Amino acid sequence: MSRVLTSSFRLRAFFSNIIFTRSFSTAALNNSSKPEHVRAFKKPIQFGVKERPDLNKPVHVKPSLLERSKRLLDPAANAETREKLIAEFKVSYWKDFHELRNEGEKVWNADDKLIQIDKALYMPNVKGSTLSKANVDTTSLLRGKISLLVGCFNRFGEQQLHSFTDPFLKTFSNKPNIGLVELNMLHKFINKLILKLSMPYLRSNTPMARHNSYVIVSEDIEFIRKALHMTNVHRGYAFLIDPDCRIRWAAHGNATEQEVRTMLNLTNLLEQQC
Repeated sequence: MSRVLTSSFRLRAFFSNIIFTRSFSTAALNNSSKPEHVRAFKKPIQFGVKERPDLNKPVHVKPSLLERSKRLLDPAANAETREKLIAEFKVSYWKDFHELRNEGEKVWNADDKLIQIDKALYMPNVKGSTLSKANVDTTSLLRGKISLLVGCFNRFGEQQLHSFTDPFLKTFSNKPNIGLVELNMLHKFINKLILKLSMPYLRSNTPMARHNSYVIVSEDIEFIRKALHMTNVHRGYAFLIDPDCRIRWAAHGNATEQEVRTMLNLTNLLEQQC
């Protein structure tokens, strides 16, 4: 009986924490707009990696079942995993919420021009699974096309990204050489659990035409965050990527009217150049 009560208590605490988190974070987002903190780049920041992406050299190679079994029984590997978990929990759960309240939703304005091709870095090749249940490399989705790649870590970032994706799809959805790639990045164990439970809802509420380019990423999240300057998990991030997988423009948060105009104009410019 005591075990049942303990389990019941833990479940109630778990879902209460989710509800509290949503309430707190919604308040944080509603109070996060502080124009005095928004500033334009004095010079372009380079997003991405220097190495050209290679389909044969992904950022992460998923280990085989045998390798995973060996690692599970390896004391050294278990100790390494334990250290990573401890390091993760040492980071304040509310760190990004507090930063959002202090710095505002947008900490910089998107540039009004493309990053020069000789200064642009590459989008790293990342493996993930699509909503159509297929394993995919991001490079295979990006190469040879002009793409708006958007990335988020939770529903708050996803909501912000609609301000970019909606006008982009409205303008370019009928052009086969221009596409949208969406990354849903699972940076915590709890995110993986919630997404697993909500996957049917996610599939049913995402248009079928976007299932093959909606990628769920669960590996090397910290590497991707650093490479793409994704400093806060409660913001959404958007990137214009040319057919050679170079990142030519970047934005974050809710799009301003000027950023939407810039995004559409620069996409047209890339199409003319390609």
